[in-house]
Amino acid sequence: MIFWLFMLAMDLLIPCTMYVFGRRWTTGPPPERSNRSGYRTAQSMQSPDTWRFAHRYFGKLWMRFSLPMVPGTVLAMCLVLGQPVLTIAIWGGLICLLWGIVMVLPMPLTELALKRSFSKDGKPLS
Repeated sequence: MIFWLFMLAMDLLIPCTMYVFGRRWTTGPPPERSNRSGYRTAQSMQSPDTWRFAHRYFGKLWMRFSLPMVPGTVLAMCLVLGQPVLTIAIWGGLICLLWGIVMVLPMPLTELALKRSFSKDGKPLS
């Protein structure tokens, strides 16, 4: 049971992190465009406007994606409650792998939104 709780906690780290950072970035991106933190792509770092837009857009997607991941994690882990440690470890690892994939899915959507909203030099198209 202790290992099951440990794996549940580890699998909940990704959706909880996504929600916390998503919420933080929707209210305001990291203050400086740097190579150390934030949503850093060539397009998002073009200008202060693209930096803010990318963080708000990406943050909203992370928040939306993370909400169903929490109950999904709990339900998925309940399927292996009481199983051998190896079964729990493999199942927990597969959940973590799946959440890692879901974690990066908003990236192409954000890049597409940036292309639709800004020119190549970072100026708004509207």
